[in-house]
Amino acid sequence: MLNALRRRLAVLAGTGLLVATAAMLGAAAPASAAGELELSLDGRTWSTSLNSGIFPPGQTLVPGSTLDGTFFVRNATAGPAWIRIGVSELTVTSPDLAVAMSLSTVGTTSDAASGSTSRLNGEDIVCNDFLVRSTPLPAGGIIRVDASLSFRQTVAGTTAQDASASIAFIAELSDVDLNTVGTPLCTGSMTVGPVTSSTGGTSQSGGSGNGPGPAGQPGGGGTSGGGSGTGTGSTNGTQGGTSGSGGSGAPTAPGGSGGARAEAFGTVNGGVLQIGVEDMPFNTMRGYEEYAILVLVGAALAGAIARLTAQRH
Repeated sequence: MLNALRRRLAVLAGTGLLVATAAMLGAAAPASAAGELELSLDGRTWSTSLNSGIFPPGQTLVPGSTLDGTFFVRNATAGPAWIRIGVSELTVTSPDLAVAMSLSTVGTTSDAASGSTSRLNGEDIVCNDFLVRSTPLPAGGIIRVDASLSFRQTVAGTTAQDASASIAFIAELSDVDLNTVGTPLCTGSMTVGPVTSSTGGTSQSGGSGNGPGPAGQPGGGGTSGGGSGTGTGSTNGTQGGTSGSGGSGAPTAPGGSGGARAEAFGTVNGGVLQIGVEDMPFNTMRGYEEYAILVLVGAALAGAIARLTAQRH
């Protein structure tokens, strides 16, 4: 039986910042789910994690410019499975930056294409599923995702200068028809605040009852990370347990069937963004696993800031 499987890719982008560091280490999937949902940057080399950035290094994002990136998602199971890909979380250091940016995403398969363009200043960008297939993706089927992050030319003065944004993509593979589940890929919303990486994280399992029941509650939040906790749901479709300390809470799967889900948060170490993850075993019919794969955009260089200032004045 194929459990629902999710992987998340997050992108940190800043105005006028040189994309200098894109190296990272991905967290491997647990053995129970290995090879079900695979990722690739070139469509040829596949893994359960990515080893470099979605957007190529050495690019600057200034008014009027666009960052383009591509990644691939593959159904590596032995049979057909439903898949959806979307945008989950958005964090900006300035709401002006969110208004000034737009994200265009197109997902293409051998028999279909779907895409969307949205400003990043509202709830519509959060949990926005830009590709939901009406039919299962066959075994070995591949989806190419092209993403373009644009910054408006008509930004006044120094609006949002040196601001940063964190945008997360998420993919889900399931043996359940994802057109009928009635739940979004995530439960996040746009956040205005520091764009940082944190260690730790939380994981949680939902209820394991046989009948429908309420969703498990999110894990406890934290700003500095470093700790982790787990909560275990009870039986008979009751609510899942809570957990917390470090990172942000991870909601469980809906209903009494519950599920397990894990999130990873990155920390910068010697210029390389390293990923640590806590895994929880599946204990229900529908489970979730989620991995945050962060692509670090480097600190602003003097030349990049000078070019940005020149374009704005």
